[in-house]
Amino acid sequence: YIENSNPSEINKNYDELVYILREVIKKTCGLEIVQQLINRIFEIYRLPQNSITITGIEDLMEVKNMLETKTKIWEKEILEKGREEGREEGKAEGRAEGFEKGIKKGIDIGLEKTAINMIKIGETDSKIALCTGLSIEQIEQLRIRIKKENQ
Repeated sequence: YIENSNPSEINKNYDELVYILREVIKKTCGLEIVQQLINRIFEIYRLPQNSITITGIEDLMEVKNMLETKTKIWEKEILEKGREEGREEGKAEGRAEGFEKGIKKGIDIGLEKTAINMIKIGETDSKIALCTGLSIEQIEQLRIRIKKENQ
């Protein structure tokens, strides 16, 4: 259409052409298409290639490429930061859980030792259970273990 139009016909449809160019530029490869179109117009009408418009479009393409590159870098940095935060959070949770388990294990060992001492001084299972919170079954198991150790 443009190749077969004279300048006055192009002027009549100026707004439509500008709208089309803006929409094309919004597309993924739009700048390249506009660059090719303008290059073709300059070629057909033998216009000088040092136009401000051409330079502007080349600059836009360069900015677009730089932004794409920078966006990829930012995405990687954000992803890595998220991973690092996740690792740190996991370590903290692991330490807290390990600490909690260690405390519980220590308390259990202490209660067991108390129960063993109470068994050795002849306390009843019900009194040991009351003082330590251990079940009667656990106390019976401790009595069996003490007998085996003493044999």
